[in-house]
Amino acid sequence: MARLKKSTKTKDEPHIEIEESPNLWEKQPWDTAISYEAFVYAYLDQPPPRRVAAAYVRWQEKCGRKVVRLAYNRISVPIHFYDWVHGRDTQGQKPVGSVFEHSKTWAERAAAFDEDVYRKRLAAIRTKQAALRDKEYEAGDTLLDRALGMMAMRPNPTEFDEADVNKHIDMAFKLMRRALQMPTDSKEVMVKQWREALTDAGLDPDTVFEETVNALVEQLEASDPE
Repeated sequence: MARLKKSTKTKDEPHIEIEESPNLWEKQPWDTAISYEAFVYAYLDQPPPRRVAAAYVRWQEKCGRKVVRLAYNRISVPIHFYDWVHGRDTQGQKPVGSVFEHSKTWAERAAAFDEDVYRKRLAAIRTKQAALRDKEYEAGDTLLDRALGMMAMRPNPTEFDEADVNKHIDMAFKLMRRALQMPTDSKEVMVKQWREALTDAGLDPDTVFEETVNALVEQLEASDPE
Protein backbone atom coordinates (compact mmCIF):
# COMPACT_ATOMS: atom_id res chain seq x y z
CA MET A 1 0.00 0.00 0.00
CA ALA A 2 1.17 3.51 -0.73
CA ARG A 3 1.65 5.86 2.18
CA LEU A 4 2.58 9.51 2.50
CA LYS A 5 5.74 10.51 4.30
CA LYS A 6 7.18 13.95 4.82
CA SER A 7 10.26 14.71 2.79
CA THR A 8 13.56 15.45 4.50
CA LYS A 9 14.02 18.39 2.12
CA THR A 10 11.13 20.64 3.11
CA LYS A 11 8.16 20.43 5.43
CA ASP A 12 5.74 21.19 2.61
CA GLU A 13 7.01 18.61 0.13
CA PRO A 14 5.58 15.17 0.86
CA HIS A 15 6.77 12.15 -1.06
CA ILE A 16 5.40 8.70 -1.54
CA GLU A 17 6.93 5.36 -0.64
CA ILE A 18 5.43 2.44 -2.50
CA GLU A 19 5.84 -1.31 -2.47
CA GLU A 20 5.72 -2.57 -6.02
CA SER A 21 5.11 -6.23 -6.79
CA PRO A 22 7.99 -7.69 -8.79
CA ASN A 23 5.42 -9.35 -11.05
CA LEU A 24 3.92 -6.68 -13.26
CA TRP A 25 0.80 -8.71 -13.97
CA GLU A 26 -0.10 -8.64 -10.28
CA LYS A 27 -1.89 -5.70 -8.64
CA GLN A 28 0.30 -2.58 -8.60
CA PRO A 29 0.09 0.63 -6.51
CA TRP A 30 -1.45 2.57 -9.39
CA ASP A 31 -4.22 -0.01 -9.86
CA THR A 32 -7.64 0.38 -8.34
CA ALA A 33 -9.65 -2.72 -7.57
CA ILE A 34 -11.82 -2.10 -10.63
CA SER A 35 -9.02 -1.21 -13.05
CA TYR A 36 -7.04 -4.27 -12.02
CA GLU A 37 -10.06 -6.53 -12.46
CA ALA A 38 -10.54 -5.06 -15.92
CA PHE A 39 -6.88 -5.65 -16.75
CA VAL A 40 -6.97 -9.31 -15.71
CA TYR A 41 -10.42 -10.25 -16.96
CA ALA A 42 -10.68 -8.22 -20.14
CA TYR A 43 -7.08 -7.87 -21.33
CA LEU A 44 -4.65 -10.35 -19.74
CA ASP A 45 -7.02 -13.26 -20.28
CA GLN A 46 -6.97 -12.67 -24.04
CA PRO A 47 -4.67 -14.84 -26.14
CA PRO A 48 -1.88 -12.84 -27.82
CA PRO A 49 -1.98 -10.59 -29.68
CA ARG A 50 -4.25 -8.75 -27.25
CA ARG A 51 -6.36 -5.80 -28.34
CA VAL A 52 -7.62 -2.88 -26.29
CA ALA A 53 -10.87 -2.70 -28.26
CA ALA A 54 -11.59 -6.37 -27.55
CA ALA A 55 -10.77 -5.79 -23.87
CA TYR A 56 -13.24 -2.92 -23.67
CA VAL A 57 -15.98 -4.98 -25.29
CA ARG A 58 -15.37 -7.85 -22.85
CA TRP A 59 -15.41 -5.46 -19.90
CA GLN A 60 -18.66 -3.81 -20.99
CA GLU A 61 -20.29 -7.20 -21.46
CA LYS A 62 -19.13 -8.30 -18.00
CA CYS A 63 -20.60 -5.14 -16.48
CA GLY A 64 -23.83 -5.54 -18.43
CA ARG A 65 -23.34 -2.34 -20.39
CA LYS A 66 -23.79 -1.75 -24.11
CA VAL A 67 -20.91 -0.91 -26.41
CA VAL A 68 -21.33 2.23 -28.51
CA ARG A 69 -20.53 1.17 -32.05
CA LEU A 70 -19.61 3.69 -34.73
CA ALA A 71 -19.24 3.55 -38.48
CA TYR A 72 -16.46 1.60 -40.18
CA ASN A 73 -16.38 -1.07 -37.48
CA ARG A 74 -15.22 1.37 -34.81
CA ILE A 75 -16.32 1.63 -31.16
CA SER A 76 -16.41 4.48 -28.68
CA VAL A 77 -14.09 3.88 -25.72
CA PRO A 78 -14.24 6.31 -22.77
CA ILE A 79 -11.08 8.14 -21.76
CA HIS A 80 -10.99 6.62 -18.28
CA PHE A 81 -10.61 3.15 -19.82
CA TYR A 82 -7.62 4.36 -21.85
CA ASP A 83 -6.17 5.82 -18.66
CA TRP A 84 -6.35 2.34 -17.13
CA VAL A 85 -4.73 0.85 -20.21
CA HIS A 86 -1.81 3.29 -20.11
CA GLY A 87 -1.40 3.46 -16.33
CA ARG A 88 -2.44 7.11 -16.00
CA ASP A 89 -4.28 8.98 -13.26
CA THR A 90 -7.81 10.37 -13.59
CA GLN A 91 -6.36 13.43 -15.32
CA GLY A 92 -4.63 11.29 -17.92
CA GLN A 93 -1.20 12.11 -16.47
CA LYS A 94 1.76 10.40 -14.81
CA PRO A 95 2.79 13.03 -12.24
CA VAL A 96 6.34 12.96 -10.95
CA GLY A 97 6.48 11.60 -7.43
CA SER A 98 3.14 9.84 -7.70
CA VAL A 99 2.43 6.13 -7.93
CA PHE A 100 1.81 6.70 -11.64
CA GLU A 101 5.30 8.06 -12.38
CA HIS A 102 6.76 4.67 -13.25
CA SER A 103 3.55 2.85 -14.07
CA LYS A 104 3.44 0.32 -16.88
CA THR A 105 0.89 -0.09 -19.63
CA TRP A 106 -1.33 -3.12 -19.90
CA ALA A 107 0.67 -4.22 -22.94
CA GLU A 108 3.93 -4.10 -20.97
CA ARG A 109 2.43 -5.99 -18.04
CA ALA A 110 0.92 -8.64 -20.31
CA ALA A 111 4.27 -9.05 -22.09
CA ALA A 112 5.95 -9.69 -18.72
CA PHE A 113 3.27 -12.28 -17.97
CA ASP A 114 3.79 -14.01 -21.32
CA GLU A 115 7.56 -14.08 -20.78
CA ASP A 116 7.10 -15.67 -17.36
CA VAL A 117 4.78 -18.32 -18.80
CA TYR A 118 7.29 -18.99 -21.58
CA ARG A 119 10.17 -19.39 -19.11
CA LYS A 120 8.17 -21.84 -17.00
CA ARG A 121 7.13 -23.85 -20.02
CA LEU A 122 10.69 -23.88 -21.33
CA ALA A 123 11.96 -25.06 -17.95
CA ALA A 124 9.36 -27.85 -17.94
CA ILE A 125 10.35 -28.89 -21.46
CA ARG A 126 14.04 -28.93 -20.53
CA THR A 127 13.26 -31.09 -17.51
CA LYS A 128 11.45 -33.57 -19.73
CA GLN A 129 14.30 -33.48 -22.25
CA ALA A 130 16.82 -34.25 -19.52
CA ALA A 131 14.70 -37.18 -18.30
CA LEU A 132 14.41 -38.48 -21.87
CA ARG A 133 18.18 -38.19 -22.38
CA ASP A 134 18.71 -40.23 -19.21
CA LYS A 135 16.39 -42.94 -20.50
CA GLU A 136 18.10 -42.94 -23.90
CA TYR A 137 21.49 -43.33 -22.28
CA GLU A 138 20.24 -46.16 -20.07
CA ALA A 139 18.75 -47.89 -23.11
CA GLY A 140 22.03 -47.53 -24.98
CA ASP A 141 23.96 -48.85 -22.02
CA THR A 142 21.65 -51.87 -21.83
CA LEU A 143 22.09 -52.57 -25.55
CA LEU A 144 25.85 -52.29 -25.21
CA ASP A 145 25.86 -54.78 -22.33
CA ARG A 146 23.76 -57.12 -24.45
CA ALA A 147 26.17 -56.77 -27.36
CA LEU A 148 29.13 -57.55 -25.11
CA GLY A 149 27.26 -60.56 -23.82
CA MET A 150 26.73 -61.72 -27.40
CA MET A 151 30.45 -61.31 -28.07
CA ALA A 152 31.25 -63.36 -24.99
CA MET A 153 29.17 -66.22 -26.36
CA ARG A 154 30.62 -65.98 -29.88
CA PRO A 155 32.66 -69.23 -29.63
CA ASN A 156 29.32 -71.04 -29.50
CA PRO A 157 26.83 -68.85 -31.36
CA THR A 158 23.28 -70.08 -31.29
CA GLU A 159 20.67 -67.38 -31.76
CA PHE A 160 22.70 -64.52 -33.24
CA ASP A 161 25.59 -63.77 -35.56
CA GLU A 162 28.09 -60.99 -36.06
CA ALA A 163 25.45 -58.81 -37.74
CA ASP A 164 23.37 -58.91 -34.56
CA VAL A 165 26.37 -57.76 -32.53
CA ASN A 166 27.06 -54.95 -35.00
CA LYS A 167 23.45 -53.81 -34.90
CA HIS A 168 23.34 -53.70 -31.10
CA ILE A 169 26.64 -51.84 -30.81
CA ASP A 170 25.67 -49.33 -33.49
CA MET A 171 22.27 -48.61 -31.92
CA ALA A 172 23.77 -48.50 -28.42
CA PHE A 173 26.34 -45.86 -29.31
CA LYS A 174 23.80 -43.82 -31.27
CA LEU A 175 21.46 -43.72 -28.26
CA MET A 176 24.25 -42.90 -25.83
CA ARG A 177 25.74 -40.18 -28.05
CA ARG A 178 22.32 -38.64 -28.64
CA ALA A 179 21.64 -38.66 -24.91
CA LEU A 180 24.91 -36.78 -24.38
CA GLN A 181 23.94 -34.34 -27.15
CA MET A 182 26.80 -35.53 -29.32
CA PRO A 183 26.42 -35.76 -33.12
CA THR A 184 24.95 -39.01 -34.43
CA ASP A 185 24.72 -38.19 -38.13
CA SER A 186 26.63 -40.57 -40.38
CA LYS A 187 28.64 -37.65 -41.78
CA GLU A 188 29.87 -36.69 -38.33
CA VAL A 189 30.12 -40.04 -36.55
CA MET A 190 31.93 -43.16 -37.67
CA VAL A 191 29.21 -45.77 -38.01
CA LYS A 192 31.21 -48.32 -39.98
CA GLN A 193 31.22 -51.95 -39.01
CA TRP A 194 33.37 -52.51 -35.97
CA ARG A 195 35.92 -54.51 -37.98
CA GLU A 196 36.41 -51.61 -40.39
CA ALA A 197 36.63 -49.14 -37.52
CA LEU A 198 39.35 -51.16 -35.77
CA THR A 199 41.26 -51.61 -39.03
CA ASP A 200 41.16 -47.86 -39.65
CA ALA A 201 42.56 -47.38 -36.16
CA GLY A 202 45.53 -49.66 -36.99
CA LEU A 203 44.29 -52.59 -34.90
CA ASP A 204 43.70 -56.16 -35.91
CA PRO A 205 39.94 -56.76 -35.49
CA ASP A 206 40.30 -60.53 -35.01
CA THR A 207 42.84 -60.07 -32.24
CA VAL A 208 40.74 -57.43 -30.48
CA PHE A 209 37.64 -59.56 -30.82
CA GLU A 210 39.36 -62.67 -29.45
CA GLU A 211 40.88 -60.78 -26.53
CA THR A 212 37.54 -59.19 -25.69
CA VAL A 213 35.73 -62.50 -25.81
CA ASN A 214 38.36 -64.22 -23.69
CA ALA A 215 38.20 -61.44 -21.09
CA LEU A 216 34.43 -61.62 -20.90
CA VAL A 217 34.45 -65.42 -20.70
CA GLU A 218 36.93 -65.23 -17.83
CA GLN A 219 34.67 -62.74 -16.05
CA LEU A 220 31.65 -65.00 -16.55
CA GLU A 221 33.54 -68.06 -15.30
CA ALA A 222 34.82 -66.15 -12.29
CA SER A 223 31.28 -65.10 -11.39
CA ASP A 224 29.87 -68.61 -11.89
CA PRO A 225 29.34 -70.18 -8.42
CA GLU A 226 30.16 -73.62 -9.86
